[in-house]
Amino acid sequence: MLSEDYAASFQEYFDAYYEEILKYCYIHLGYNQTHAQECCQEVFLLCLQKQPAFPTPDGLKVWLYRTAKFQVKNMLRNLQTEQVRLDYYQERPEGAEAGAFAYQPDLDAALELNFGIHVDGHVMVDFNSFPQVIDALGGVDITLTQAESDYLGLSGAGDYHMDGELAMRYSRIRYIDSDFGRTNRQRTVLNSLFMRFKDLGWGEILGAANQVLDLVYTDMDAGTILAYGSEMLGVQEIEQHHVPDDGEYYDAVINGMMVLVPYLDDIHTRLGEVLYGIG
Repeated sequence: MLSEDYAASFQEYFDAYYEEILKYCYIHLGYNQTHAQECCQEVFLLCLQKQPAFPTPDGLKVWLYRTAKFQVKNMLRNLQTEQVRLDYYQERPEGAEAGAFAYQPDLDAALELNFGIHVDGHVMVDFNSFPQVIDALGGVDITLTQAESDYLGLSGAGDYHMDGELAMRYSRIRYIDSDFGRTNRQRTVLNSLFMRFKDLGWGEILGAANQVLDLVYTDMDAGTILAYGSEMLGVQEIEQHHVPDDGEYYDAVINGMMVLVPYLDDIHTRLGEVLYGIG
């Protein structure tokens, strides 16, 4: 469990060194902001979970840089494994630019090119804002397995009301099962947020929106977001899907690397049916 003293110390560590460690990750991950943020998040999550003791400030700084160096190497190795570009398996449509795939900065173009999905707008959170968004909405209710509880250092399987910090740790668990398990946990958090949101009154929604909009990055204005929110009030549950689904990929070894190879035509067809009613 996280002691109050260590929580206060951790906040000091975070405030003092987050930008410095983020810059280190950014430079060593090829100036990719998304990868740098994820790598930096892992460093400070490890600091939070392991609660290492540092006799001097220099000891803390050395530990953070050593951990960042390890996480950078680990991410580069994982990216080398995962970054099997989709154009390796499917011809690029005529006129499409090289590199217009899932790891290019323009994610909208990648989604539309590979999966036929048009994205109307974005709402993004980062390591700093994610816990605050959850706290602004009153936390989330999550049912944990025994393995998840053990990983988080809690008292056992069962129902928990989580604040933002604990929900962030929960949503990033991936070492007890797989990356599919991690994305499922992230959807669980989003679904719990939705269930809490739909039970709020308009006054509470407006108050929460004023807090949350200052914590997220979005290309939509407040009026558009509130309009979407009003539509959601009549929704009872969220239908969830993930890509690739079972049966939409196969395991392969390519250039000595274990990868999942997607059946793009099958995925494209399913998403067309689910999102746009195209049979």
